Amino acid sequence: MRNNTNNSKSKTMKAATIKNSMRTNHVTIRQIADHMQITIKRVRKVRNYGVSSAASIRDWNQAIAEIAQELPSGSLTAQF
Repeated sequence: MRNNTNNSKSKTMKAATIKNSMRTNHVTIRQIADHMQITIKRVRKVRNYGVSSAASIRDWNQAIAEIAQELPSGSLTAQF
């Protein structure tokens, strides 16, 4: 018989996963803050500690994906 204890744990999105996703998709902290209407301080906190609720995980994945789709392909997001 299988032990289903892993199913009862809440899902988490680790800080490293969020950072890697943002880097891969060329999404900046400011873009996330503007898109999600949250503070830059909150974005940095999530990048350092991750998120643990299913709704938050969905929101962060969706925001990164939407911002990445809005960017012209091959463009750099850095502003000089």
